[in-house]
Amino acid sequence: MPSRRPLLLSGAGNTLNNVTRAKPAVDEKHCIPLQAWSIKTEAEIMRAWGDLRDPLVSICCATFNQADFIEDALRSFLAQETSFPFEIVIRDDASTDGTSEIVKDYVSRYPNIIRAVVETENQFSKAIRALHVWPYLARGRFIALCEGDDFWLSPHKLQRQVNLLDRYPEAVMSVAGTDICKQVGPKLQYSGTYLKNGKVLQEFDDIKNTYFHTSTYVIRAEVLKDVVQKYFLGQTVLGDTGLRFILITRGPFALLPEVVSVYRVTGGGIWTSLDEGRKLKWELAQTRRLMDLLTGEYRAFQGERLFRLLLLACYGNMKSLKFVEVLRLLPQILRYCASCKLNGYVKRKRGALDKLIR
Repeated sequence: MPSRRPLLLSGAGNTLNNVTRAKPAVDEKHCIPLQAWSIKTEAEIMRAWGDLRDPLVSICCATFNQADFIEDALRSFLAQETSFPFEIVIRDDASTDGTSEIVKDYVSRYPNIIRAVVETENQFSKAIRALHVWPYLARGRFIALCEGDDFWLSPHKLQRQVNLLDRYPEAVMSVAGTDICKQVGPKLQYSGTYLKNGKVLQEFDDIKNTYFHTSTYVIRAEVLKDVVQKYFLGQTVLGDTGLRFILITRGPFALLPEVVSVYRVTGGGIWTSLDEGRKLKWELAQTRRLMDLLTGEYRAFQGERLFRLLLLACYGNMKSLKFVEVLRLLPQILRYCASCKLNGYVKRKRGALDKLIR
């Protein structure tokens, strides 16, 4: 596993003017400006592709009211150095803060690389996520995901992940490491890194308790299209966690053991804008949905997750003296414990559970 190297940045809206990977600064809590990335013109980018023009990879970026950050994402996409063509597909979900204008400006400068879909009405409020439309908008054999407030750190990200997928045809997608950074005024504050092991092919047992951020996903387009059609259309309960646990049923993930992206925590995202109680309710609903959809060991694991989440909800209600809610949860805990054959799990975790209840 590579050593941790915190991100050193500055300036919301201008981050990629000052991006590099470096050793820890004197003060690791706040990031400082370093060397700039040079962004090529459209002609310079396409020259590296030779006579090839059909995109091998579609970079799919969902954005909504991210005017302060969307340029960081776009510039990190355009900085990719590849031997194959790629396209950038931006879907703006009816922003009202000027995000759409920034996107349109980039489209005008990179018309052969960037395509934009600018919604006139917010679609998420109608249970339509960006994930639902990517398989129909993307033209590439691979789909790379990145939200409009996140961005990539390595100009070699796409090339290396596509190389991995070519090397391991059984892998359904490639993942990598991510730095978590909190937006604090004009600066990004480093919080940690998602990268727990360096095993190249991540099987189900490897990813059970390992998180890979969506900004690192490069997915085979035909797999994503099938998964979206079968499991995601018409609902918004299943999010990133649901996608990860459904994709692993199709095959392993190919890991690039490098930190290649930044997950920017702004407090304004779909997930980070929720308080802890609402996050827990969403996780409960998502896990129940996964139990309905999955079978075998995949379903059994979701049963364990649901059991833990119900215990957490029960504990929270006990602390808040909401005993009626505790009584409502107890039958569910017992039911899932029995239906998922979790008795062995409970025995293994008895000490931890006793400590939790105390």
